Amino acid sequence: MYLFVVEERTKCRHKRQATEPLAAQSMTITQQFAQQFANEWITAWNNGDMEAIMSHYADEVIFSSPLILKSRTNDKGTIHGKAALKTYFKHALSKNPDLHFDLKHIMVGIKSITLLYTRKQVMPACETMILNEDGLIVEGLSHYPVDSIYELL
Repeated sequence: MYLFVVEERTKCRHKRQATEPLAAQSMTITQQFAQQFANEWITAWNNGDMEAIMSHYADEVIFSSPLILKSRTNDKGTIHGKAALKTYFKHALSKNPDLHFDLKHIMVGIKSITLLYTRKQVMPACETMILNEDGLIVEGLSHYPVDSIYELL
């Protein structure tokens, strides 16, 4: 279990340990967890490391993005399941080999993290990630500026 609600964590995000059941803990996402999660997520994307990218997502993930519509992956803009999401991400990375994210802000909610970043050094973007009790993304919502996204579609 990821200890995203406990002040003390291991340095490596991929080592899972639990000191007590999550239900007995506060649902607050710590500053340390949020910063580490954001840095690992951004680094995984910038390195094009598919396994590191996918390590952040739960098997039952639901992911929505206007870019799903642009890629014509489906006509709903939403992908269900980790395997389908991995296929979509692989395609996206193959079409954008120079993809680079510059993290600008990290925002937290009760069970979510929102990353504000610049995509390819020009387009602002925002990713809201709802986390499960293991600290994995169960729902991802990508956002882009209203004046830019309709040009992409």
